[in-house]
Amino acid sequence: VEEKVEDVKEAAEEKAEAAAKEAEAKEQEKAAKEQEKAEKEAAKAKAKAEKEKAQKRKKTTTAIGKVATSAANTIGREAGRSLYRGVLGILKKLF
Repeated sequence: VEEKVEDVKEAAEEKAEAAAKEAEAKEQEKAAKEQEKAEKEAAKAKAKAEKEKAQKRKKTTTAIGKVATSAANTIGREAGRSLYRGVLGILKKLF
């Protein structure tokens, strides 16, 4: 009878140990999930901060800047036309 009592006690202790290990594993899993969530939130915050920083760096164009940009575009367009017409003229002479 005493052996059976001891066997029951041992079985109960083993169950308690298994339950404790299972609870510990669940806690570790929960902690890992929380850490992963925190890392994702930190990454989101960092991306948001970088986006805001980039927007702050973006300069507004002034009137002089717009004129210069427009002039550069016009010059580039005209130079491209001249080059294109020159190449077509040469090809027309060859054929």
